[in-house]
Amino acid sequence: MEEVKSRVLGLSACRQCPRHGLTLRKSHENPHVIKLYEEFLTDGPCGEQNHKYLHTLYTPRGDYLV
Repeated sequence: MEEVKSRVLGLSACRQCPRHGLTLRKSHENPHVIKLYEEFLTDGPCGEQNHKYLHTLYTPRGDYLV
């Protein structure tokens, strides 16, 4: 039970942004995500850069997983 409590406290601390004093729960309101789209992913959330850098490929592993 102590591990669960520790995990909850750790995740809660990760969501706090000391610079802005915000709880970061919604990505579209997160100042770091907004800055990322303004400065780097300039073609928008559905753009080619977004797909290239943020999407992953699924590779079936089949019998390799135990």
